[in-house]
Order: sequence, then structure tokens, then C-alpha cells
Amino acid sequence: METPFISIIIPVFNASDYLDKCLDSISKQNFKSFEILIIHRIINEETIDVIARKHDDLPIKIIKTQKAGIYKAMNIGCENAAGKWFIFLGQDDQLANSDTFSNVFKSLKNSHGGIALGGVEIIEKKSWLVPSFYANRVTPLIFLKNTLHHQGIIYHSSIFNKIKYDEDLNVLADYKLNLELIKKKTNVIRLNFLISKCNGTGISKKFTKSLYAEERKIKKSLFHPVLYFILAFFITIKQLIKTSLSN
Repeated sequence: METPFISIIIPVFNASDYLDKCLDSISKQNFKSFEILIIHRIINEETIDVIARKHDDLPIKIIKTQKAGIYKAMNIGCENAAGKWFIFLGQDDQLANSDTFSNVFKSLKNSHGGIALGGVEIIEKKSWLVPSFYANRVTPLIFLKNTLHHQGIIYHSSIFNKIKYDEDLNVLADYKLNLELIKKKTNVIRLNFLISKCNGTGISKKFTKSLYAEERKIKKSLFHPVLYFILAFFITIKQLIKTSLSN
């Protein structure tokens, strides 16, 4: 079997109509060299099978697990994916349009490593503090806040031979992984088009104490104590401002 160009990894914990829409957006792709890995924590087994059967034209592989955690599911997806490049979607996300993967292929067919960054549109958001669009650019601002949205990132498969998502984190393991890659000076490829449309109501879009506690934990583990002190101060200010504005 020919190696797929893209592996689409979708963690699912409670299958719903959102997954049906996500798979619809994939089925409309003009570029067909991809595989779909649905990592399913067994909660409602019948629903996931019914939805998958509706899309029997797609190369779907369902991996069922008893293990909890979105980042555990994403790591399982990486371990079982065969594609040259990986993208991670939530079941309530959709690819931007039918040309998305065609554009990705044109941009990455001669690239042999790194991460590629495209745009993300946020839909169904509940807070005005959540932007409607992420351009996904690496700038110094990323050390102060999470400026990368993982549904707009295409990762070369080789990255996950050396690094995994931190399963001890519940919200920001993707931010930690991206910071690690940037610190390692991983090659970054700019994609000047929209990759996905994402639901803006997830836990990472809620300004909770646990989110900021994870951010402190990440930065304490990655940076020199003096720099961490400065970053922690900024996190506290950011937390106070966003908490007050969201109330």
C-alpha cells in the first residue's frame, strides 16, 4: 500500500454529529492521499461505528482504547499513523475547503521535515476574548502566550520519533510540544491559506485556574529560573485581566 501523504488523527471520547461533519469535510477533499485515525475512548461504541459506516468511502481506522486523556489519544494516533505528515483535528473541527489538502501537498511535497503553519478560523465561540482567526505565526510572542492553534499545524512524522505529547497535562500539552520544537529551532514552513475551521468552546478557550497552572508548569520546566520568574509574572497579570474580562 502506498504511504499516505497525510495522517489525520482525531481523538473522540463521545461521538456526535460533529464527527459526521468533520468526516464530511475530509471526504470533499480533492487530494486523496490520506488516512484517518479515530482514537476512540470506549464510551458509546455503537455511535462511532454508525458514523464510520456512513463514510465507508474513506480510509478510516478506528483504534479503541480504555485509556483516558486527549493527549494520550494523540500519542496513540502518532504511534499508529503511516503518513509523511500529521494533522490533529477535534471531532468538532472541519477542514476549511475542498482544496485544503491539495494546497498542503503543493506546499510540502518537496519538504522533508519540520512543521507547517496555516490559518485557523474559530466558529461557535462563546467568549469575545477568543479571536475569530489565528494566523499561526512563530514570533517572540509565543513565549508569552500560546499563539499557535494545533488544528492549523501540519507536523512531519519524524518529529514524533523523538518527542511526544506530555500526558500529565490536560489542556496545554500541544503548547508545550510547540515550545519545545521552537527551542530546538525546528524548521517552520509558512502556509498562506486556511487549514481548518474549529469550535471555539473547548477547554483551552476557557480561562480557568487549571489552564494557567499548566502554563506555569510548562514554562518552569523549559526555561531558566530567571526567565521563568519574568514569564510567571506575565502569566499572573494575564490571568487577572482575562478572568476579570470574562466575568
